[in-house]
Amino acid sequence: MRRRSLLKTAQVQINKQLGTYSQVVARQATSCKTVHFVRHAQALHNEKFNKTKDRKAYQDPRFEDAELTALGKEQCATAKAEWASARGRHGYGPPELVVVSPLRRCLQTATLAFGQYAGQVPWVALEEVRERNGHHPCDRRRPLAHARKEFPHVDFSLVKDEEDVTWGDGRWRESDEEMAVRSAALLKFLAGRPERNIIVVTHSAFLLCTFNKVVVCEPELRRWFANCERRSVALDFGADPATRQLCQPEASTLTIATDEPAAPKS
Repeated sequence: MRRRSLLKTAQVQINKQLGTYSQVVARQATSCKTVHFVRHAQALHNEKFNKTKDRKAYQDPRFEDAELTALGKEQCATAKAEWASARGRHGYGPPELVVVSPLRRCLQTATLAFGQYAGQVPWVALEEVRERNGHHPCDRRRPLAHARKEFPHVDFSLVKDEEDVTWGDGRWRESDEEMAVRSAALLKFLAGRPERNIIVVTHSAFLLCTFNKVVVCEPELRRWFANCERRSVALDFGADPATRQLCQPEASTLTIATDEPAAPKS
């Protein structure tokens, strides 16, 4: 009964967030209002889990607001080169907006992979695109003062609290339903922006939730994101599916090998 109630409540909140955008469809594409979803590169907790296969790595307090590993920084360099190549192949213009999670590993990934656009287009940190909240120290962000100093090109004005109050006391873990409401809020934010070519740097569980519980999309888009993987999609807000032309999938999505599980186990 509680599960059914949670689902119903979440759906009401999702509908409220989306408003007139009653159905948001995500398709792999090279045109239209394009959003390039990117998972962060390898961070310290990912490295520890890959070595031990022990989920206690996510509960290690040493990895609070985990930063990138040396391999993660290499992945960002690869992503930067791949992005330049993809722009040539698919005709992408430069991004008009960069949206990023306020967690350090995403801020680092965005800066290392797309830093050439810093100061040229808006960079906006959003709590809505952070990783699943609670329990895991790696998913708890530092006070904003640290992030503002390290990433002066990012606008943190939409992050309301200096301290990370949404992570809570660490005893609970955010549900899929709660995370889906955040995903719907992101889509509402993107729909209201004038930019048509947008980069979103975020996290695996958030991406999995978005493509499996919130948007309508091809099966290929529902799978797990590897570290530093990019998937470019056309977001179609509310158009009639019967009249919509299916865009061709992008030929070369960046896929860096990872030992992460195929689905999150919270």
